[in-house]
Amino acid sequence: MLYQFDDYQQAVATTAEIASRVKFSMDELGYTFPDYPVPPGETMDSYLRKQAEKGAVWRYWALTPKVRAKLDYELNMIAKLKLAGYFLLVWDISSFAAQTTFSRRDAGRRQIRSSATLSASRPSIRSRPICCSNAFSPKKRTEYPDIDIDLPSGDDREKVIQHVYQKYGERGAGMTANVISYRGRSAAREVGKVFGFDEECLGRLAKIIPHYGTHTRRPR
Repeated sequence: MLYQFDDYQQAVATTAEIASRVKFSMDELGYTFPDYPVPPGETMDSYLRKQAEKGAVWRYWALTPKVRAKLDYELNMIAKLKLAGYFLLVWDISSFAAQTTFSRRDAGRRQIRSSATLSASRPSIRSRPICCSNAFSPKKRTEYPDIDIDLPSGDDREKVIQHVYQKYGERGAGMTANVISYRGRSAAREVGKVFGFDEECLGRLAKIIPHYGTHTRRPR
């Protein structure tokens, strides 16, 4: 820097002195989730609470003292961690998916899974089938809880994707892809689904393929 600013050596020294007093780490640059648009007079926290209470009644039939206590604990923690917008966005996507044709035809195939699925607040998402892993424990988390919505392939899935792009903007949404390696049985099942085989046929096909196999290169 002294070489680049040979005529301003004092400025370089002053800059270095100021920088030495600044305590900053890149770890401090946390992500701030965008605000979710809520009706007039509502905050994201109050709107999430209303949706969670509706979902809890739908899921548990009534807001019992036990359910109410768990909801209050989790919603207060969500408010403290400023996660209401995140939960509302997932609720919005799932609600839109519930209105599409596939949600009625393939209700058993629309799943919400992963770390937030055991949360009492999760019923605001109003998902029927659940595949749970770890309970959402806000005290132990420093990042956004993971919520995955599994949708069947096809035109209705594309409707949900386009809904996200149109509502949140092309720069507010993105797509990622996973490259998955299958063992024999899983590969057979996936290929069979593409060709429209029914579950009974897929089961018979998978049973004739061993769990593990070896490949021996033929000599030339």
